[in-house]
Amino acid sequence: MNKGFTINLKAIICFIAISIIWGSTWAVSKLGIEQIPPEVLAYLRNIIAGSIMVFYFFLKGYAFPTVKQFKRFTVLSLLLFTINSLFILYSLKYIPSHVAAVIGCTTPLFIYVIKQIKNSEKINGFFILGCIISIVGVSALISSEMPKERDENFAIGIIISFVAVIAWSIGFCMMENNKDKENIYYSFAWQLLISGIGLYLLSLFSTNSFYLASLSINGWFIVAYLSVFGSVIAFICLAYTIKHLPPNIGSLYVFINPIVAFGISVLLLETQTTPVMLVGIILTLIGVWISLTSSSFKQQNSDRKAHEFQGIINFKTVRKEAIKL
Repeated sequence: MNKGFTINLKAIICFIAISIIWGSTWAVSKLGIEQIPPEVLAYLRNIIAGSIMVFYFFLKGYAFPTVKQFKRFTVLSLLLFTINSLFILYSLKYIPSHVAAVIGCTTPLFIYVIKQIKNSEKINGFFILGCIISIVGVSALISSEMPKERDENFAIGIIISFVAVIAWSIGFCMMENNKDKENIYYSFAWQLLISGIGLYLLSLFSTNSFYLASLSINGWFIVAYLSVFGSVIAFICLAYTIKHLPPNIGSLYVFINPIVAFGISVLLLETQTTPVMLVGIILTLIGVWISLTSSSFKQQNSDRKAHEFQGIINFKTVRKEAIKL
């Protein structure tokens, strides 16, 4: 009894940690790119976090990935950490951090659609309703933040922010298909390290010349926070949450992230709030919640019907055996 309560308590603590940490990383990243080029900040974060986690697994006796694993980790790292990390940071150059956070919270919608397309299943009406509400919410938020004068960079920021979401969604679905065959922590570790190395090589060809020696103490604090808390601790908590909490509960952190990001943006970045902005955030979160709830209910209903069908089959089998006797 006590053991079960302890496990649940740890999962809840991990859930709260993810919600706060990942919510705060949007504003911290916004501060980071003001003094560090996006590709440099991305490779520093991923290399430091990946090195820490890979070193831990070496200490635990894990071997290098096989050739097959390395190929798989490379593909996943491209989607989950290279494209996603880099595009998010570049989007923050052009759009406010809370706008990017709200766009990021639509990730479960893209994941669900990808799964439905892959399984050739019909998308239910409530999910579509939730998507429509979310689209209205995101549109309201974007319109409230849109510059009065035409700014192509703002549009670019919105587009690449959605590209980052789609890349993460595709990578997540690919990783989920193999979650029972490999250690999720081990997979994250190598993905981070591979991505960091790739981003470092990319930075060598970047036109933004930057020397680490010129980075201030405040800049290193930002890198350390994003690496240790935003990556290592957050992904450990995420993996633990996925393992010990039901999916419909464990995924709720996506609703809290934008709220935390918005609060920190108001406090640290002095973001001005407007009624339209607040309505946009609320509508987006409500839409995602309706969509997630409908998909979870559909899955539970499907599992229940499958269980009942299996029960009918078992009953018929027993009856046939009884007639034979």
